[in-house]
Amino acid sequence: MKVRIVEPALSGYTGMLYQISFTDGVSDRELTDQEVSMIGAAMRVENLDGDQVGAAVDHMRRYDVTLDKAVQKNAETVEAIHEAVEEEAPAAKDKPSYTREELEAIADAEGIAGLRAVADPLGIKGRSINELIGEILDYVGS
Repeated sequence: MKVRIVEPALSGYTGMLYQISFTDGVSDRELTDQEVSMIGAAMRVENLDGDQVGAAVDHMRRYDVTLDKAVQKNAETVEAIHEAVEEEAPAAKDKPSYTREELEAIADAEGIAGLRAVADPLGIKGRSINELIGEILDYVGS
């Protein structure tokens, strides 16, 4: 297939490129698929019917990539990420609500074991009553 260079700086080029002769931006001979891919990878070229050709275009056609499909795929990916984040992050409504006074009352009544019963489901570990109360309050945002 003969190709026409449509890259603005070379559209009227006459001479040799990649051992291929061009006159006014059009190849002088039929090119192999490999030569078309090589030229098309370096600059924009089209066949004489006006269709863009080259390695990138072949890749897009092979995988049937269009702008609409790419936008749709990106939207699906974003949606999947949002769903994954929502599943992993506990919802604000699921967070327990404690005040310092409530936690201190639990500690007075049940000791550190009572605070650990509150802290363990939240994934909080502590070595002292004050440490557990502080970390629980940080977690619940009080």
